[in-house]
Amino acid sequence: MKKYFLSNLVIAALIISAAFVSCKKDDDGPASGSVSSITATVENPSKYADVKQVAMKVNDYRTDSKDVIKTVPFTGGSFTIDLSTLSVPAKYLIEIGNDMPSTISVSNTSAKIAMWFDFIGIDDEGEEVTEFWLGKEDATSEFGVSYWYSNSDVTITGTEKESGEEWEDNYTYSLNIKNGWNTVYSTWTDGGTKDGKEVYNAKISTNSVGGLKWYGWRD
Repeated sequence: MKKYFLSNLVIAALIISAAFVSCKKDDDGPASGSVSSITATVENPSKYADVKQVAMKVNDYRTDSKDVIKTVPFTGGSFTIDLSTLSVPAKYLIEIGNDMPSTISVSNTSAKIAMWFDFIGIDDEGEEVTEFWLGKEDATSEFGVSYWYSNSDVTITGTEKESGEEWEDNYTYSLNIKNGWNTVYSTWTDGGTKDGKEVYNAKISTNSVGGLKWYGWRD
């Protein structure tokens, strides 16, 4: 699955959606990303009959550090995680304003955010047997949902471009991050070929995307 970048930090563009999303639209900006719980029902639940629990892990791909911050039952292909009292260890919080390109505006450069979370299926022997996420894919686009945890409110808007010899990625950010947990939606669109390079356009936003479904690695 494709990954996108923000201020040279790899942000996993997979995983999970939310129920009970508080999506109040601001007059002059993106919708609030605030969320208080996650409720998931996976596609093809019979493929995951051996899964008994789901562990929510926070990761730091810079240092390969990982911690389980919540474990919940997995029953009938579904799980629910209450985020309202769930916090993230300070070592995983990254100051979002560090080394931000001039094309991206950050309203609160001292805000610290954790961006990388996995949702791991565990069997009755305690083994990790799959991973769950929410997304969809069509002929030209991929969609995914991730969670961000922030220690304060911050808006992030603007554009960024990264390129190599054979590829070019263009990013548009429209994020209204609130103190606590937030849902972030990523949309990747095939931009065709330009000057011999494969072009992809990414939109990372707190504005919701419809039609997403839950999947695991066995689908």
